[in-house]
Amino acid sequence: MLTHEGKQPFGCDYCKKRFVSKYSLKVHMKIHTGDKPFACEICHSRFTQGSTLKGHMKTHQKPDEKAYVPCKVCGKRLGNKFSLKTHIRIHAGEKPFQCADCGRNFRTKNDLIPHLQLMHVDEKPYSCKICGSSFGLEKNLKQHMTVHQKTIFTCNTCGIIVRSKKSLKRHQEVHERYKSTSCQVCGRSFSDKSRLNQHMKDHLEDHAE
Repeated sequence: MLTHEGKQPFGCDYCKKRFVSKYSLKVHMKIHTGDKPFACEICHSRFTQGSTLKGHMKTHQKPDEKAYVPCKVCGKRLGNKFSLKTHIRIHAGEKPFQCADCGRNFRTKNDLIPHLQLMHVDEKPYSCKICGSSFGLEKNLKQHMTVHQKTIFTCNTCGIIVRSKKSLKRHQEVHERYKSTSCQVCGRSFSDKSRLNQHMKDHLEDHAE
């Protein structure tokens, strides 16, 4: 009923797309989370939907020899004419599926879809705290972070990330300074030792009373 009436009451919090059912929204959300709960027991490939896994499992089936369609170029045997047609594009250099946003071409629609999800998602909620790059999927942010692994330094005290040892040392000096000017009684910190000493007198006076 919702489909015929054109109603789409279920909205994605990431990219604002709307859907006619909770299930459709749930499947769509996996694009943003990178969740692939359906795994192939043979080659361990993972998929977002059970139907995709089901189609993938057919690649592991062993059909009769007569079912194979050989490639005339390299001799590889394919399971059907459609697979042969897709395979032939490798030899011909054909990439008929074009991205409407950037013009890049792909050999199959299945190659184009991940490109769209990665490069052209309207909302990119996952941002790198080091360089500011944004990503539509959390897994892509994690992959990007490996670029900074050799150039980042983390403060063991507060967890802040800086780009050089010099910056980390300068930052840690702030912690050390406040540590040396912190009251051991109440934990309050001061900008210099003279203020700390003045404060400690208050504690001594309270103790004397």
